Amino acid sequence: MLRKVIVRVCRCLLGVFGIGTAAACGLGRVEYGTPYATFTVSGKVTDAAQNPVPGIVVTAVDKSASGQTASDGSFYLTGRNDYDFEHVQIAFSDIDGEENGGQFGTVTQEVLLTKTGEPDKDDSSWYSGEYSGSVDVTLEKQ
Repeated sequence: MLRKVIVRVCRCLLGVFGIGTAAACGLGRVEYGTPYATFTVSGKVTDAAQNPVPGIVVTAVDKSASGQTASDGSFYLTGRNDYDFEHVQIAFSDIDGEENGGQFGTVTQEVLLTKTGEPDKDDSSWYSGEYSGSVDVTLEKQ
């Protein structure tokens, strides 16, 4: 009996120090991870005369999502958001200089996202669904 108590205490201590699991202490299932959702942002980039601006790099700030505007200035970006599912910062940068009609300054825009998809009912992971938003941006020449 004393041996079982000592083993259980040792398992709990190992769990606390990250070597074992809390399940060994009878605390139930332990989950590791971060709540996250997927997002899509679309829109169009134009200049002051409302002409489309191709070749602008579109990046979700602090995310691993980036793309480039098409010949009509449109873009479509997908990525993953952790914790704050309803906002994403998007940066628009001109990296090709005069090739797209002038050197444009960088603009950062916050995009409000709305929920467009639910996770599967049987999904027991941290996945929280799909969110989307759109933004049209006008860039000024430097």
